[in-house]
Amino acid sequence: ADQPRPFVVFVWHRQMANLVGALLDAMQLKRAIITGQVTYDQRGWPIELFQTGQLDALVATIATLKEGLSLDRAKLAVFLERSWVPAENDQAAHRLLGENAESPQIVTFIARHTIEERIERVLREKAAINTEFAAFQALLADARRGE
Repeated sequence: ADQPRPFVVFVWHRQMANLVGALLDAMQLKRAIITGQVTYDQRGWPIELFQTGQLDALVATIATLKEGLSLDRAKLAVFLERSWVPAENDQAAHRLLGENAESPQIVTFIARHTIEERIERVLREKAAINTEFAAFQALLADARRGE
């Protein structure tokens, strides 16, 4: 049988992680779920299983896997929910980037008429503000150098 492409599903809420886990179970995919209920010390084992090819998927809340580890075996990251903080989403996605890893595919699902639409709008607004602020910083730096 074909081996499924390794993937990570990022969510914000534990309940969503459990729903995704149940769906993956029904699809007979080998998976682990990491939420805030899993202690920091307990997170290494499922990550190692995933990285060594013993799991097809890892389902995690963004807050638990946003920094300090590598998930570079994954070729796909799916965001079913996102954080209000752009950097947390970016950090989570960056877990898939390793030294020799090919660029992973990042997919974000946004259901219509849900809070996810509002979060996405706010994230775009914050990104625009960050871009404007970076331009302002560059302008100040130029002015300081007398350019």
